[in-house]
Amino acid sequence: MNKVLCIFIFTSPLCFAQNTPAKTDVKTFVRPEIAEPILDSLTINSLKPFHDDEDAIIYIYRLSSMVGAAVKWKIQVDEIVMDDFRQKEFAIVHINGTKDHHIVYPAVNSTFVNFKPHKYYTLKLKGFASYTSYLDAAGWNEIKMCKRERVVAR
Repeated sequence: MNKVLCIFIFTSPLCFAQNTPAKTDVKTFVRPEIAEPILDSLTINSLKPFHDDEDAIIYIYRLSSMVGAAVKWKIQVDEIVMDDFRQKEFAIVHINGTKDHHIVYPAVNSTFVNFKPHKYYTLKLKGFASYTSYLDAAGWNEIKMCKRERVVAR
């Protein structure tokens, strides 16, 4: 009985290990028929400015959830790696809006397409679910509730 308990205790953390799928999927970050939401001027003034004519911005944020609460994630956007991404944390990643981008996080290894320059996008992570979209007022309110901003070098 003690051996079984010890084996369970030592192997249970492996259940929470991040496994990156070997296969890369090609996904649309935002479906083409989805219209970009209109943001009010107060929200627009609070957002990070674009660096150049090809720049687009992804706000990546992780909401709190009982599912996966103890797990610190590794998130990668192209060559930018963010280790130990915690709950209630967000990052702002500048990307080239004219190219496709490879994004990896738990259970997702995808090349995302259909980015456009001078657009704001969100990657919302909650539990082990993820949602990609244009930045809208509801997403901005969720980002503002996050406690930590992860500084990401471009």
